[in-house]
Formats: sequence, structure tokens, C-alpha cells
Amino acid sequence: MRDKIEQIKALPAHRGVTFWVGCFKMGGHGDSLTLCAFARAAKRYWQDKLGAPNGSGPVSRVVTSWDRAEPDSRPHEGERVGVIAIRRVVGMPDDYDVGGAQRGIDACLGVPEVGWSWQAAGLAPCFDVFYDVRYTARAIFRDQERFTVEAGEARDSLDHYRWLHDGFPWACSHMDERCGMSQWDLMSITAGFDVTPDDLYVSTTTPVIGKYGTSALPLNGGYDGCVTIHNSEGGTGRTKTLPRDVPNLITETLLGHGITVAQVGRRDDGREPMIRGAADLRGLRFTETAALIAKARLHVDVEGGLVYVAKAVGTPSCVFFGPTPRSVFAFHGNRNYSRGICPAGPCWWSHKRWPHECKMGFKNCVNFPQAETAAHAVLQTIGEQGGPQVEMTKTRVVE
Repeated sequence: MRDKIEQIKALPAHRGVTFWVGCFKMGGHGDSLTLCAFARAAKRYWQDKLGAPNGSGPVSRVVTSWDRAEPDSRPHEGERVGVIAIRRVVGMPDDYDVGGAQRGIDACLGVPEVGWSWQAAGLAPCFDVFYDVRYTARAIFRDQERFTVEAGEARDSLDHYRWLHDGFPWACSHMDERCGMSQWDLMSITAGFDVTPDDLYVSTTTPVIGKYGTSALPLNGGYDGCVTIHNSEGGTGRTKTLPRDVPNLITETLLGHGITVAQVGRRDDGREPMIRGAADLRGLRFTETAALIAKARLHVDVEGGLVYVAKAVGTPSCVFFGPTPRSVFAFHGNRNYSRGICPAGPCWWSHKRWPHECKMGFKNCVNFPQAETAAHAVLQTIGEQGGPQVEMTKTRVVE
């Protein structure tokens, strides 16, 4: 892996780079986009710190475990700061399979193919400064004497959250009550520079007309102003999946008000079954899904990776939270809903099989809303945008 990084650094396009920043994070879709946002912020910070030319390319190259496209951006002539963002596709519990869900995001990021078998620590010597990002960010400097002040500040800022960084991922179950702040605030405090959702970015590709799905509507404009909907996160996990009657009723209610609903996500009836009445646009390439969400008036989802996509392309979301905490993952500007009634609270990382099994024994996460409440939340969100209103007493529950 280190040889591959050195090859990237030696590319002709990187000839002017004299200071290299590495950023490493493990996880899934949302973690990938968060990593790239962090990398953009890190590049901006170090360009300002070193008085380097401020190029427009946010990341020199993103390295992950799949290769599906050309890089989205390259450093411009004369840039001195280069950034390589490295994402390891991994599920910490043995049976937490997220790898298959990553192929799409890598198409968006544009990466050389890399196989992973070792941890971040061995990569740090490849960079002038290396960030190990785990909601908190630990900075490792190659030249401690040159950056004595910065290294000391980074160490001090992390000390208060050392329990979280060193205890990752299991310590995450205590983030809600012990931190009470978003992952963006935690990254900013521990990294020493601002990292915000404004740094999120995805590239988009216009979907091929009529190539996907069962709908007769053309994709070149036929879904502008629709509502996109997605259900299921975390591989085969069920704790981040809404009961099927919830998206069914949401869709039925929207259709009754003349609003087109397009289902996005995997074309996998076992993991992400068809939502009754929605146009089936599962299976689009990731960049095409991003383009579709960008044209939508609203995205409806459980907390997960496509909510980050919607934020990146400027589409508001109605997000239902189950086992993960709103305080950590809610985006400002979205409707973020949780009943908050589970005695265990947000239970993510509280036990090994948390994506698959409720520790309290419930069939579905009880923090998710009932179907009528969910439909009302979606319609209320659209109403606030100037869309239709509805009397929920006239809405029936779909079994």
C-alpha cells in the first residue's frame, strides 16, 4: 500500500506538491463522503497555514478498495499541498457486511484500485501530516520539530476525547450522552480546523433514458421535482430499516397528492424490497442516483449514506433515526425524526450485532415512527416548501 501511495505522489500532475496530507477513515457510504469533506477542509487549512497557492481541486487523489472512475479533480499547476484520502471498507463486527455497498460511492470518488490488509499506522510516514479520523481526528506529524506547536495543540485538543478515539468503535455508544455534539464539531475541535457539511461533494451523471427501472417516465426531466425514497442501511442489518408499511404509506400518500415518488438504492429485493407504488429506480450507478436526488424536491430515508448525498447536492431530506443518535448525525436544514422512546436509547455499537438485532428484543427499532406519523412528517416538510397539505385522518394505513 505504501508503494501505491508513493506512486501517486510521484505522478507528473503532483510535481509541484511539497507538502503531503493523508486522511484515513473506515466505514461505509456516509463515512466515505465525510472523509472527503475532511480532506477538503484539511487541504484548505494547510494551504492557508503554509501560504500555498489555493488551487481549486479539493483532493489530489482518493484511495479506496475499488476502482470505477477517473478522479474528480487533480491539483492545478503550482499547487504545493497535496491530499490523499484513504478509506478502508470494513465492518468492525465479523458479520457486519458493508463492503458490497461501497462500489457505488467509489464510482463517485474516482480511485485507483487498492487492496487493504493493514491499519492506518503504517501509512503515516508517507505524509508530512497524517489524520486518523474516527469522528475525532488524531494528527501525526512526520517532522515533530518543524511542527512542535501544531503537534502540541493537536495532542491537547484530542486529550478530552481520547476515550472515544482509543475506544472506537465501541465507545461510540456513549457519544450521545458524553459529547452531545455532531461529528462535524468533534472533527473540527480535535483537528484544529473547521470541517463542515458544506465540504461535502459528489459528482453526478445524468441517468440513461429508460435504461433502468419499471417506470415509463423518461429520466431526462421526468423525475424533476419528485420525492426520492430509500429504505435500509447497514448491509443486511434490520435495525436501520423501516417496517415496510411505513414507506408504503408515505408513497401512497404522496401519489394521492400528485407527487411522483422514485425509489433509489440497491436492486436487491431481499435487502431493499420494492416500495409499493414507487417508480423503481434502484440499481442506478451511484453518480446517477446522486443526479436523481439532486433534481428531487425531497429525499426520504433512514439515517445513512444517501442522506449525505442529498446534503451534498443541496436537496433537503426527511430522515428517520433508529439506533443512531440525532445529536451526532442530524444535518441542519433536514427534518430529523426520532420517537426517542427506546429504553436503551440510541444503541449503535452497544453490542456486536447491533445492526441486526435489537438488544431489547423488538422486531423493529421502536424509535422509528408509526406509518401515519411518518407520512405526516414527509407531507409537513413538503408543505413548508410550498407543497400540498393533507388531513391525516383521511389517510389509511397500508398493511
